[in-house]
Amino acid sequence: MSRVPSLTRPGGWPEDSPPRSVLFNIIPYGSCGADREDLCNFLSRLAAEHRVSRGSLTRRIIGPAAFELFKVHPDQLTSEIGCTNFAAGVCGVTAQAARWAQTLNHLTQREDLELCTLLPFKNFVSPFKLQALSRRCCPACYDDDISSGRTMYDRLLWRVGAVNACPVHGLQLMRLPKQPVGVNRPEQVTDNREVTVQRFLESRPTRIIASKDETDDARLVANLIDDSASFLTMTYSLSSQRAFLEHVIDTFFEGKSAHLAMQLGVDKSQLHGWTHGRVRMSLPRLVSVARCCCCEIADILLGEQVAKHFHPLPEGQRSRIVSQVRRGAETPLTEIRKRLRKLIETKEVSDASAASNALNISRKFLRKHFREENALLVKRGEETRRASRRETTEAFARAYLVEHQALVDDGIYPTRRLVLARVDVEVHGRLKHRKVQLAKREAHLATGTPIALHGDTPILRPRVDKK
Repeated sequence: MSRVPSLTRPGGWPEDSPPRSVLFNIIPYGSCGADREDLCNFLSRLAAEHRVSRGSLTRRIIGPAAFELFKVHPDQLTSEIGCTNFAAGVCGVTAQAARWAQTLNHLTQREDLELCTLLPFKNFVSPFKLQALSRRCCPACYDDDISSGRTMYDRLLWRVGAVNACPVHGLQLMRLPKQPVGVNRPEQVTDNREVTVQRFLESRPTRIIASKDETDDARLVANLIDDSASFLTMTYSLSSQRAFLEHVIDTFFEGKSAHLAMQLGVDKSQLHGWTHGRVRMSLPRLVSVARCCCCEIADILLGEQVAKHFHPLPEGQRSRIVSQVRRGAETPLTEIRKRLRKLIETKEVSDASAASNALNISRKFLRKHFREENALLVKRGEETRRASRRETTEAFARAYLVEHQALVDDGIYPTRRLVLARVDVEVHGRLKHRKVQLAKREAHLATGTPIALHGDTPILRPRVDKK
């Protein structure tokens, strides 16, 4: 393992001279929370400035530096780049994000790369539904990058799950297509993220104007990202959240917390946990409360009693995680049991969740009052999911065999990478290692193709049709 000093000085320089950075001290894009660059994109630009791939830069420089700082093996950081969820992990609130941000700070002599992640939210906002599950973008922001002559980059704001619009252009965020299989390799010099964006823009996607509510929500989160710069040096206490909520309850609801819970569309027990400092509010909840109280999210987190007005949210604009109100429990148990047994006998429902939805009751109510029926539905659901997974695996194996045979017919040795590049991943879902290995083994047995060992690739002759 090569040792990379964190701070270097050219030979002959005095010891009291200022240190030099190991990597280029490039400046992250963006001047505010609405356009701040995320850390994954910063890493790609940093590698491009050094004319190397992200994998090479990590293996030679970043990995050894992380080993000196955190005793993390360099191969672990290189393997993280090849993972599909690398961008979400390095921009989130986990230890992985902290490790990458601090290591890059050390190597570039910067002190602000934590602001390119959601790490400032770690002690202030609940991680529940904090990040979006997929990569999203605003095509108008990419157009601005092209017109400004800079590299297209991903904004940190797009990583937040509560944001569905761009506050700069007033457009709804659009989901980028998944990257092709076999392309996301850490040793690749060309960043496949840019290739995905180029293909997306060439397809000319339809741009949808965001509603005022969606734009306001995005602007609140963007302001929170700006305010989060001070969070790194502050300590957080749940008493601040409690002080703000008690101020709202006393000012607008005469001290009755149940009325606030009704206006927010949450259960009284959930609001009770917030007001008694036992549960941190999630970001979607913070956004809804800030909109109702006409204040900033930072005011709620810091306990500032600045709420002067209260505007209840419309029914259609409440948070996505509001629990559905179920009225089926008001029906007599005998009637519910009768309907439940009929659903089981006719096989109209496949599991307990479908049954609770059909009866308009909660899963807890179903487990408590109908234990036998619930156990039967749980078992049926497990069998259904197992059969669905088996069917998906068999369908993938058939598709793998078709592409495997096509390569053999062309005289090309069917390596796993070549075959996967021809299989439609969107149809067959995630390619787990075990599923791919089974499909590969069955394809080699069916076609009689020898498996390459120790890097020796057998020579195949193309099959000639005698007809």
